[in-house]
Amino acid sequence: MPGIVVLILQQSMILGIAMLAGNAAERRRRNRGYDPLAVDASPVTTVLGRTLCYVIIYLPMSYYILTMVPAMFALPHVGSVADYMPFIFAMLVASAMLGQSVAVFITERETSLLVIVFTSVFFLFLSGLTWPRYAMSPFWTAIADCIPATWGVEGIIRILANGATLNEVSRYYVNEWILAAVYFVTAVVLAHFLSPRPAK
Repeated sequence: MPGIVVLILQQSMILGIAMLAGNAAERRRRNRGYDPLAVDASPVTTVLGRTLCYVIIYLPMSYYILTMVPAMFALPHVGSVADYMPFIFAMLVASAMLGQSVAVFITERETSLLVIVFTSVFFLFLSGLTWPRYAMSPFWTAIADCIPATWGVEGIIRILANGATLNEVSRYYVNEWILAAVYFVTAVVLAHFLSPRPAK
């Protein structure tokens, strides 16, 4: 259950980011290439600002899902909030950066729904929930390592089900921040070269 929740958090965030990008693209088509809601800011500022907004929205929801829902339904929950909330924060940041890297290619809202439906099953298998990661080929393991939810599933299950501390899942925690840094760079570069700039 905690692993599925992590995957849902990632996919729902990417879906929301992609739909916002689709809305922006549709506004530009209606206004001859101009988006009246766009803000003239540098790609770095835009990516960081959007990430802050997305993470702030998702943190209370993550706390509710990971803390209050298990308590209401008497699900196994032995981890400390001081361990899993910083961990989930890193995963949310990485997911936000990944979503913004993908969003520049979205031109219609409907496209984002197709992408999420297709990748959800794909990511579910790669996360190791339905098929052990040690049984995967090196190619698929490398692909799985590029997905924030993969490390999120590994770490959250260990924290919530096994009572691991943040220090004991530091490998997964560090990997989340590495992915966040990599996808930050890709999001900024893609936004700089592919995203249309608002008219002055």
